[in-house]
Amino acid sequence: MSVSAGFVLLCEFLQETVTPEAANLQSHLVTILCSATTAWVVTWYLLRERKHMIDLMHELRMLSSVVEHSPASVVITDKSGNIEYVNPRFTQLTGYSPGEVLGKNSRFLKSGSTSAADYKKLWATILDGKEWRGEFCNRKKSGEPFWESASIFPIRNLGGEITNFVALKKDITERKEMAQQLAELSYLNSKIITDAPAGIAVYKTSGECVMANPAAANIVGITPAEFIAQNFRNLESWRRSDLLKLADESIATGNPRRGECHGLTVSGRQHIWIEFHFCPISWNGRQHLLLILNDLTGRKNAEEKVHEQAALLDHARDAIFVLDMDSRIQYWNKGAERVFGWTAAEVMGRSTIDLFFGGIISRDLDLAMRTTREQDEWLGELKKISRSGRMVTVQSRSTLIRDDGGTPRSILIIDTDITEKKKLEEQFLRAQRMESLGALASGVAHDLNNVLTPLLISVQLLKEKTTDDDGRRILESLETNVKRGAHLIKQVLAFGRGADGERSPVLLLFLVNEIEQIIFRTFPKAIKFEFHAPRDLWRVIANPTELHQILLNLCVNARDAMPTGGLLSIEMKNLVADGPVVGIHHEMPPGKYVAITVTDTGTGMSPDVQRHVFEPFFTTKKLGYGTGLGLSTCLEIVRSYGGSIHCYSEPGKGTAFKIYLPANVTEPVAGNLPEPPDLPRGHNELVLVVDDEEPIRTVAQKTLERFGYRTVTAANGSEAVALYKRDREKINAVITDMAMPEMDGIDTIKALRSMNPGIPIIGCSGLDHRTIKTSVADAGIKHFLRKPYTAAAILQILNEALAVKVAR
Repeated sequence: MSVSAGFVLLCEFLQETVTPEAANLQSHLVTILCSATTAWVVTWYLLRERKHMIDLMHELRMLSSVVEHSPASVVITDKSGNIEYVNPRFTQLTGYSPGEVLGKNSRFLKSGSTSAADYKKLWATILDGKEWRGEFCNRKKSGEPFWESASIFPIRNLGGEITNFVALKKDITERKEMAQQLAELSYLNSKIITDAPAGIAVYKTSGECVMANPAAANIVGITPAEFIAQNFRNLESWRRSDLLKLADESIATGNPRRGECHGLTVSGRQHIWIEFHFCPISWNGRQHLLLILNDLTGRKNAEEKVHEQAALLDHARDAIFVLDMDSRIQYWNKGAERVFGWTAAEVMGRSTIDLFFGGIISRDLDLAMRTTREQDEWLGELKKISRSGRMVTVQSRSTLIRDDGGTPRSILIIDTDITEKKKLEEQFLRAQRMESLGALASGVAHDLNNVLTPLLISVQLLKEKTTDDDGRRILESLETNVKRGAHLIKQVLAFGRGADGERSPVLLLFLVNEIEQIIFRTFPKAIKFEFHAPRDLWRVIANPTELHQILLNLCVNARDAMPTGGLLSIEMKNLVADGPVVGIHHEMPPGKYVAITVTDTGTGMSPDVQRHVFEPFFTTKKLGYGTGLGLSTCLEIVRSYGGSIHCYSEPGKGTAFKIYLPANVTEPVAGNLPEPPDLPRGHNELVLVVDDEEPIRTVAQKTLERFGYRTVTAANGSEAVALYKRDREKINAVITDMAMPEMDGIDTIKALRSMNPGIPIIGCSGLDHRTIKTSVADAGIKHFLRKPYTAAAILQILNEALAVKVAR
């Protein structure tokens, strides 16, 4: 039987046994299975073995089921490409149902990604009766492109004519995307290796180079070809350094190794630093060694320059340090260590806000930080805490450092320690204030002394005339207050113009005896007193009254600081200073000193109070209990002796005042203060009293006349000169004020001396003697009476002046 006859019989059989719905599919399957030789064999087999026909149909149904459930997409078209069949996988993959594609040309699935030339080649292949295998991109119903791997082959009829084409397609979109990613990654890796600034090379363990990028060759100054031609085991530079050892260790252990090498380039023209990183890798199933090279020459040179600059900065006296934008320390020079006390290791990474300011951002610090960030720099003064807790005043300059892109990266701080400078400025300002106050005090003291002089003399005269006890008590109270006022004026003059008075060698032991009696008589019994001093205590050149004033003032302050009682002690000792004695207010030269310490166990003082304690009119006492002049007066007296005074105090732990006075070990001792003599009386001498203040003239006149003198008075210098011209043979002495209108005391004295050079003249003034000392000396005045004066004072000095005249 011929092939065509068998084929016809098979078709008739199928038509009789297969349902009409499957007839179309079965017809195509038979066509496929029976193509060429296969068709002939099947036909022959079916005709010969008709009894097996039912088994064959069963196999055909199985084959149909396989196609229906195939994971591959199956498309059957006619010779023109019009779709005649698609399986469920096609629908699942493309989103098109069979009804939407049957009868349509398969070209509608094209995405446009496959070129026309590729499609032309495809059709040429299958029309030539050959199978085509390849890949192309189609488009789903949603418009999404997808890639397919396809096998397309023709189907022939029994006559050998091509009637259909069958396409078996598999979705390879994921694989294509992965391949694309791998390709891009491969290109990226290749690009990275080629363009990397770091040198990259791969060696066999034997030392042969199998790959090197241009940077590796450029770093060592050779071409890539020359680099690859090298075997590192033959390189002298590797054998001389640790590089060969590190490479072998990395290969042996399987662990990375790192090293540095300093040498010459191949050209020999440049010294270079190279950093090596060795890392074992597996490549093509064999062990290799990856080498990464970095040129450190620029960094090493920069580091060397930085080290040189840092060494120079370490010689700077200023504190220089660098902060990050969070105020944390990144650099700290030796100057900063000297100024603040911390080493670089102790402060690196720490916040300056915590370090210098106790974590508190003050108004000044906030202004400095904001100005630096907004205006790129700030200059001003700040107080910073050192490691020892000492407050350091600095002239600080902050500069904002930006990178090449203008972004703030760090802050440079340069601090100059001006603590001592500020102290000197404070002392200078204090001296200026003292000078101004002194000028004011002299004028005020003159007027007040003129007011107090008649009061003091009048009270003393009234006491002699008053016999009842109440009257005497009132006068004594009045005298006490007048003297207190005079004492205050004297204090004003003392701090304003400095201490005054005759000086002689004084043994301080005598003064302490008097102070001790005052303490026992007037201080509360709850205050205990102790005194310690060696018997061979040195003497000092001073005014006993002024020293008495200093000690009494300090003891009274100690009493007021111990309202509930405590211990008051005075200690005196000899001190030999080999080096300068540094004082609070000035530095004293080496030498011998007497050190006096007055200590109490009272309430103590805060550091802020201690800074102001020597300022005039500064006091912590209640109104009416202190003038604020005591310690300022003590300071001026001590400084006038070339000494220094210190204050040491802590709140709740008491206070100690230390005084250092230059010692005198050669002059004789003045001894105790002399007892006041009995009031001398006159012998009917005529005294001219000159003063522009009428009350003073009156009381002076009454006092002198009460004690045996006769008097004549003048209200100014002109009047005094006229009176003296008239009665110069009768006038035995002159007492004249130094500050008067019309004709002052100096001109008056000169006029009187021109008429009688030997006339005893006593100058009198409410001004400080030091203020007019030069003028008095030029006028030849040897006797001076300071207002306010007592009756005893005027009588005593008048008696001395007249005695000098008699001696002549």
